[in-house]
Amino acid sequence: MGKARYTFDTNKMAEPESVVTVTSFDVAPAASEPESTMGNATNVIDLVHAFLSAVNQANGELIVASVKQLMANEDAAKELLHNEDMTTGVNQLLNAPSGQEALLMWFYEWYQSGKEDFRKFVLRFVPMLLWTYVSRTLKMEEAPGFEAVFLSIYNDEWLLRKVRPVSFNPPSLAMASVYHTPSSSQKATALTENALKTHERTSGLETIHRLIPEIQKVTGSNRLTMLRVVLCKYNHYISSMPLSSLSTFAEFAKAVSSTSFSEPLPASRERAATRKQVVLNDHVLEELLKGLTFCLNQDAIKPLVIAAIFSIHNKAQRDLYAEVVLTTSCMLSKLRAASATSTNAAAAPGNESQPS
Repeated sequence: MGKARYTFDTNKMAEPESVVTVTSFDVAPAASEPESTMGNATNVIDLVHAFLSAVNQANGELIVASVKQLMANEDAAKELLHNEDMTTGVNQLLNAPSGQEALLMWFYEWYQSGKEDFRKFVLRFVPMLLWTYVSRTLKMEEAPGFEAVFLSIYNDEWLLRKVRPVSFNPPSLAMASVYHTPSSSQKATALTENALKTHERTSGLETIHRLIPEIQKVTGSNRLTMLRVVLCKYNHYISSMPLSSLSTFAEFAKAVSSTSFSEPLPASRERAATRKQVVLNDHVLEELLKGLTFCLNQDAIKPLVIAAIFSIHNKAQRDLYAEVVLTTSCMLSKLRAASATSTNAAAAPGNESQPS
C-alpha cells in the first residue's frame, strides 16, 4: 500500500524564533484494502467503525485508507461533525504522537478540498489543535504539521480579504429605525433627514476585518496573527459546532489565559523556572471573548464559560489590555446582574416549591 506522507522544509534560526516553511502535503493514493477490513464499509457508520478499528490498532496505513474512503463519501462530513465516536477516535490520535501525522494530513486535505462540510469538521477540532500546538511551543518543540493546517485556514481567509477589508457605515442614532426610537435629547439636536444622509455618506467607514498579510512561514513575529485569524474562522462557524467542541473551546480559553497567580507557589525554584505563561496579545483575547459570548447561551457549559471569562479578565488586567478589561468587566457585570435577578425571582413569595 502507498504510504501517506507530508514533507516540510524546516530551517532553524537563532532563538527565540524558529521558522517553518510548509513545502507540500503529498498524499499517496490509498491502495484497496482486503475485503475483511475495508471492502464491506458501505455507509458512514461502517466507515467510522473501520476508522476506529485502525486507530485502535495504531496502523497508519489503515488509517490513511479509511480516511480516503471517508473523503470519498459526500455526506460523511455532515454525520461525522456530530459523531461522538469519531470525536473519540480523533482525540485518541491527537494524543498519540504516532498517529498525529495521519490525522494532520487528513485535516489538511479536507480543508484544502474547499467543501463547506469538510471545513466545518476540521474547524470542530480547532480548540484542541490550538492547545496541543501552544503546549508544544511552550516546550520549544517544532510542530510543522499543526502549522500546515493552521496556514491552510489562514491563507484561505487571506484570499477572501485581500481584495478589500470588510467595512460598514454605522447608522446615526439620531434617525429612527425599526430597532429604536431616538431619545428626546437626540431629537432636540437632530439634523434634518437630508443632512443626516449627507453626513452618513461623508463619514468614514468602520472596518470590521482589516487586510491581513500573506503568511508562508510561521515565525515568532506572525504566530499570534495566524492564531487570531484561525480563531476568527472558528467563530464564524461556531453556531454549527457541537456542544463538545464548544466545551473544549471554553476549556482552551481558560487554560491558555490562566495567569496561575492564584495557585500555590512551587516548592522549589526549579519548578518555578519551568512554569511558563502563554504570550497572547489583545486581539487573540478579543477573539476568545467573541466565541465565549456565544457559548454563554449553552446552559450545560455556562459555569465553565464564566470561569474562562474570569481568566481572560485577570490576564488582561495583568498585561494592561484596557479594551479587553472593559469588555470583560461589562460581561461579568451583566452576568452578576442576571444572577441577582434570578436569585431574587426565586426567593420572591409564591415561588417557593410546595412540599409534596
